[in-house]
Amino acid sequence: MSRFGISVLIVCLLLSAGAKAIEAPSAVAPGEAFLLRVPGRAKEACLLKHCFPLVSLGPEARGFVAVPYGASPGRAVLEVHFASGKRARVGLNIIPKTFPEEHLKLPPKMVTFDKKTLARIKRERARLLEALKPVTREEPYLGPFVRPVEGRLSSPFGLRRILNGQPRSPHMGVDFAAPEGTPVVAFGDGQVVLTGDFYLSGRTVVINHGLGLYSIYCHLKEIVVTEGDKVRRGQRIGLVGRTGRVTGPHLHFGVSLTGLRVDPLSLITLRPFSVRKETSHGTEGL
Repeated sequence: MSRFGISVLIVCLLLSAGAKAIEAPSAVAPGEAFLLRVPGRAKEACLLKHCFPLVSLGPEARGFVAVPYGASPGRAVLEVHFASGKRARVGLNIIPKTFPEEHLKLPPKMVTFDKKTLARIKRERARLLEALKPVTREEPYLGPFVRPVEGRLSSPFGLRRILNGQPRSPHMGVDFAAPEGTPVVAFGDGQVVLTGDFYLSGRTVVINHGLGLYSIYCHLKEIVVTEGDKVRRGQRIGLVGRTGRVTGPHLHFGVSLTGLRVDPLSLITLRPFSVRKETSHGTEGL
């Protein structure tokens, strides 16, 4: 069983309705996301100066929280803000994680771009970032999530790539190797907010799942949805291809949470917590 299944921190709060509990994993690695459950009307949770929205569902609030890629190992504090103005603090261990390194030899035109191509890449990046900005609270999808394609994991999240001897940005997603034409499905319910054919990522689809959570599907051969479509978990949205800057057919799959790129596998493998109790008195934390 993973640390998410056995390492759960429960902090008892003395609220008007009696002792309640916040549920969060006690240990998380950089780049990983988890589902937070908070009793009462909580509006957001903040970790390492980054805040994540929560939504009220009956007697509790829920939402996703992530540890930024590159966060230093050690003890951190997750602070929950309630609509009443009260706050609660939960201790969280950020555990060390080593990301692998990959050296690739590519044709120079795939690494160094002329001014015209660079201008296009910047425009397309700005379009993508703009699509990832809205934080919608209406009917958010909180899981479970599924793998978007059947195939071998060929490149993990956080992989440090050296292209033709030059360090490049880390790999902010996962790659699944699969034959061209393999169906690609939505990893959760949501609404298609962007489709396009981009220089680097090829034919791309972006789905908004609510609360700042987005999934990104790249290098598709074909896209079978349009912007504005509402999709369900497991619904086909396209086919694996080799469009954009690629060396072979595969799906690059990314997840963004309020602007932070997180490891999609941390959400796909998300499991309900097996509870361990620790108590703290008061609403101002440990």
